[in-house]
Amino acid sequence: MPTSNDEAAEQEIEARRSRLSIPLDHFISPAQKSAIRAPISEALTLPREAFLSEEFQQLEAERLFSKTWMSIEFAHSVSNVGDVLPLSIFGIPLLIVRDDEEKIRVFHNIGAHDACPIQFAPGTGQKELVSPYHGWRYDLRGHLTAAPFWDGSKNPAIESMGDRAVGLEEIPSAIWCDTIFVNLSGNAQPFKDYISPVLTLFRGRDVSELEVTSDREGNSFTSTYFSEGNWKTYMENTCINIYHEGFVHQLYRDSPDVPRVNVNGEKTFQEVVDRGLLALYFDLKDASETYPPMDAPSITLPNGDVPTDMAICALFPNTNITLTPQHITIEIARPLGATRTEIREASYLAKGASKRPNYLDLCAGIHRIGEIVAEEDGAMVAGVQSARQSPTHDQVFYSPFWDTLHYEFNNLILNALDSE
Repeated sequence: MPTSNDEAAEQEIEARRSRLSIPLDHFISPAQKSAIRAPISEALTLPREAFLSEEFQQLEAERLFSKTWMSIEFAHSVSNVGDVLPLSIFGIPLLIVRDDEEKIRVFHNIGAHDACPIQFAPGTGQKELVSPYHGWRYDLRGHLTAAPFWDGSKNPAIESMGDRAVGLEEIPSAIWCDTIFVNLSGNAQPFKDYISPVLTLFRGRDVSELEVTSDREGNSFTSTYFSEGNWKTYMENTCINIYHEGFVHQLYRDSPDVPRVNVNGEKTFQEVVDRGLLALYFDLKDASETYPPMDAPSITLPNGDVPTDMAICALFPNTNITLTPQHITIEIARPLGATRTEIREASYLAKGASKRPNYLDLCAGIHRIGEIVAEEDGAMVAGVQSARQSPTHDQVFYSPFWDTLHYEFNNLILNALDSE
């Protein structure tokens, strides 16, 4: 008996659930869940297996990453019509395409007929997509336009394939601040709701005309580097670990503003927890010795005012955002397995910055700071990842003063994994 589309979708969801051979309780016991969800003064982190196990990461891929929006790449990587970029997320082959109307689309990079990737390598200025295996041709919107000799004839009519789904399957995607987000399952909340906490924090700053920083050859300063640690280890270190700043980074060791407390031991910052946004938020007056003025145009507020607030944020699950009055840096963390993460990083300046005589030096300076910080953090992430092999501390505890954001991050993970 035929089933409706909704019934078929539900059956597929149930089938996928049944394929999860190892339940969450295998990795995190009920007692450990309770410890993670306890008040921060008593709480413990995720157990070490969550950072070491490939099976646990597969659980994350199916229950966490597929059900929300995740960042995958920067839009400027496919800047022109016909630019094509294949990549893999959790082993799933994807294809990013800028189509003939300059719209960015993300497809599953697999043909319906032969299960072969449609494209193996990046391309520029393409008029179409051509499968390397059987020569099937698609337009830049994913529609099949030719299937040579499929039925023996040179140019068979596409209609001869009946009601088969022969085009490329498109994945829901959205772009904010040059960053491409996807929802692999198609069942996430509307993107406007997902990004809403960031827009609130940004207080109306317009990011639509920001300029990606570039080098002296005119190429964008987009960095790719690898973190020798689980994606969670990377995320919990990069933006939401406030405590480590003065111990790890020379920039902060040299500043009298760090640690971020006043003479009375009170915080000089705020922790923002707004749904999936976790942010260290502060005013420049409380960190003027740490972040000296930048000779660049400001990213102004809607009323034209120059902001003085800054934020260092994690947008759950895998995006880091640094906001200053003059520039924005975005990092995308792409898991490559349980113990390694690929990082894509780009920085942006206000419109008109490229016309400044100091522009290239400014870009180089921002890029160099990013390199230094990545190297300093990288050593810590690799060290923590290695130390988690020890059975001595299966779960570790928090500093209630400093670790609110870390605590909230772990609870976001657990809640996502614990929901069917």
